[in-house]
Amino acid sequence: MIALLEQAVALGVLRPLDVQFARVVASEDEPDILLAAACLSAEAGAGHVCLMLEQLQADTLFEGRQPALALAVWEAAGRPDSARWQQRLAASAAVGDGSGATPLVLRGPRLYLQRMWQNEGEVAAFIGGEGERPTGRKSPPRWPPRGALRSFPAGRAPVKPPPSPNCWQRWCSWMKARACAFSWRRRPARRRRA
Repeated sequence: MIALLEQAVALGVLRPLDVQFARVVASEDEPDILLAAACLSAEAGAGHVCLMLEQLQADTLFEGRQPALALAVWEAAGRPDSARWQQRLAASAAVGDGSGATPLVLRGPRLYLQRMWQNEGEVAAFIGGEGERPTGRKSPPRWPPRGALRSFPAGRAPVKPPPSPNCWQRWCSWMKARACAFSWRRRPARRRRA
């Protein structure tokens, strides 16, 4: 399976990071878990939150690019259908239900990276939705972040920090203003012409 995934990297279907992540998550005697982890990493790299297990079929693997390679990889994984994917992933030590510390989270037909699962739950909690919430973090992050205000002289922060750690929009604006202040500070001074 590793050789096929390396071939996918050579053809530009996967990134080297995707294959390395799969190697960390699963052993070589679990080709289906290797494939799922590599595809999940590729989806996260493309900006997707999760991987739908129905995408792990021969005709939809690698988004339809390189169909011969997709078929070979799918066959090397054991030709699993959606039900078989769920069984194999649920049996893997690298996959959990979101309540423990595992690199992957399986919820129904969706496979998540643990960090994406946490982020999705935080967004749902922030919006006030009825979605499932992660169980990892118990308290909001510390405000201000350690060392955030140390970069500025006393009383010279570019924007007042938000009054509450739960005000993420203000926090993001503050961080952006802080980044702009650093970029202004780093610009070389203009020389005056004589």
